[in-house]
Formats: sequence, structure tokens, C-alpha cells
Amino acid sequence: MTDNLPTVDDFASYPHTTDDVTARRLAEYMAVEAHWSASLNMTHFRAMAAAEASGDNFADLAAHYNLNQALMSAEHSVSFLLRVLIEHLPDKADEIAVALWNDWEDPPLLALTWTALESLGIDPEAVEKAALQRFHTVRNGQTPPASPEVHPGQPELPLGGEA
Repeated sequence: MTDNLPTVDDFASYPHTTDDVTARRLAEYMAVEAHWSASLNMTHFRAMAAAEASGDNFADLAAHYNLNQALMSAEHSVSFLLRVLIEHLPDKADEIAVALWNDWEDPPLLALTWTALESLGIDPEAVEKAALQRFHTVRNGQTPPASPEVHPGQPELPLGGEA
């Protein structure tokens, strides 16, 4: 039934081998993925808002919306950075894209994120412990209070070109 429905690959196909990987091809694929996710996120947002307005429990819808928001932000960020590489470091862009693709295709991602955090001087064990603690607390219905700040010391999102 879904065989005739369009997919992301109809617009930009995901490379399946290192020989297929170029910065442009990966940037195109991730840009389509980001726009696909952004398009769907409006549907998620409307469903969440409707449930909230009717007084229904919208926690699951909000979680789905927020997860999709994070996903599309990550997808867009990868495409953006690859496009910047193509423009500013054209001789290195494809090499970096292949390295990125290899990371995606060679799990486990946890080992890669662990190494990345260590290289930045951040304790991966502490991050993992905090993530699991928050997950189990929220899962058990003991939702911690939301912080009024977007980031510590930043009470609202900067809009209109403000820094």
C-alpha cells in the first residue's frame, strides 16, 4: 500500500557506499530530511496544541513534537555545515563527508559520542548518568519542574538579530 508513496530518496538519495559519498550528496540528502521533518513537525505541533486546548493530556504529543524538533535541527545542521565546507574548504569537504558517513554507518554511536565528549573535556559518564536519571524520573511520572530559562542566564530566545 505504501509502495507508491514518495520517500526522501525520491528527492535526494542516501549514499550506500563510501564511493557514493560526496559532501554535496550528503548535504542534499540531509537538507531534504530536514525539510521533510520540518513539514511533519507542523502536523505534530497542531495535534499537540489541539490536545492542550481541549484539556487532554498532551505529554506524549509534546514529547514527539520536541523529539522531531531536535531531529530536524540536527538534520539541518549537518546539511548547513556540509554546505559551508563545500564553499570554504572544497578540497576537504568530500573527505570530511566520508568520515561523517563512516561514523553513521559504523555503530555503536555511544562509543563515538563518548570519545567526542572526552576530547572536549566533558565527562561522558556524568552525562550518561544525568540522561538516565532524567529519563527514569520522567518515565515514572515524577516530572522535574521546567526551567524558565532557555539556557542558564538566557531567559528567552534571542529574536530579530539580537545576540
